[in-house]
Amino acid sequence: MKILSVMGSPHKNGNTAALLSAYLKGVIEANPEAEINELYLDEMNIRPCRGCFTCQTGGIENCAVKDDMSGVYGNIVDTDVIIYATPIYTFSMSAQMKAFADRTFAVAWQLRNKKIVSLAVYGNPSAEVSGVLGYQEYMKKLCQFAGMKYLHGYNASSGLTPVEKNPKVLDDVYKLGSSLTT
Repeated sequence: MKILSVMGSPHKNGNTAALLSAYLKGVIEANPEAEINELYLDEMNIRPCRGCFTCQTGGIENCAVKDDMSGVYGNIVDTDVIIYATPIYTFSMSAQMKAFADRTFAVAWQLRNKKIVSLAVYGNPSAEVSGVLGYQEYMKKLCQFAGMKYLHGYNASSGLTPVEKNPKVLDDVYKLGSSLTT
C-alpha cells in the first residue's frame, strides 16, 4: 500500500502534527509493508492554481505554474491513499492545504478510485462553530467530483486540551489509522 501523507499545518510539532503522527503510527503498525511518502506543505513552494486549464489541454508537464507541485504530481498518481491533515483556519483548511487541493485539479482524471482520509484540528471546543464540519463536507464533495473514495475523517478539538495531551483523541485516531487497508 502506498500512502501520501499531506501535512497542511505550518507547525511541525503542533496539534495537527500530533494527530497525523498518531494516525500514521496506527497505519504502520497494522501495515508494516506500507510505503509512506510525507509532504510538509509549509516547506514547499506551491502557488495557487491560475485556472488556465493548461494542465487539462496540454498535460500536467505543461502546467503554467512552475513550482514544487511539478515534483508532487507523480507521487499523487502513484499512491493508493492520500491523507489530508490540516488545521481549520477561518472555517476551512489552511492556505497551504487549499493551494495543494486546488492544484490536484491537474491530475483530477487520475485520482479516480484513490482513497482519501481527512484529519482536521480545530481550536474552538464546538465542532459546529469551528467550521470543521463544512471542511469535511468539502472533502466529501471533492472526492465525489474526482471519483475518489472518502474512507474516513477525524476531527479533533484543541480548544480545551492540546491534541498531544489528549489520550482519548490519540487513541481514537491511532485505532482509525490501524483500520486502514487497501
